[in-house]
Amino acid sequence: MNKNPSDFIKKNWSSLKDKIHSNWEKLSENDLNEIAEFPEKLIEKIKKAYNIETNKIEEAVNSFLSKNGFESSFIEDFQDNAETIKNNLTNYVEKHPIKSLGIAVLGGLILAKLIF
Repeated sequence: MNKNPSDFIKKNWSSLKDKIHSNWEKLSENDLNEIAEFPEKLIEKIKKAYNIETNKIEEAVNSFLSKNGFESSFIEDFQDNAETIKNNLTNYVEKHPIKSLGIAVLGGLILAKLIF
């Protein structure tokens, strides 16, 4: 099973392109070309074309992809990735508390400099 929606879209682009366009007709040819190269932009392009809430677009895209052979969801993948990042960050901070504090302070200073 392919768990990455972007990989699924790239691998199956030739069969999905027309279906995506008929499902979301407001997507331009340029949008479709960009989605072909960067499938992760599908939700962003639909949101821009239709001005719909992201969670509703995600539901529609998940439904569309599952009807076309994809067995996972954007939400599950993003949750998995977020959990992995959280765990990696937690482990790093536990192993390197002083370094982590320095990075946080430096990041704050840079952010403050950019804002003010």
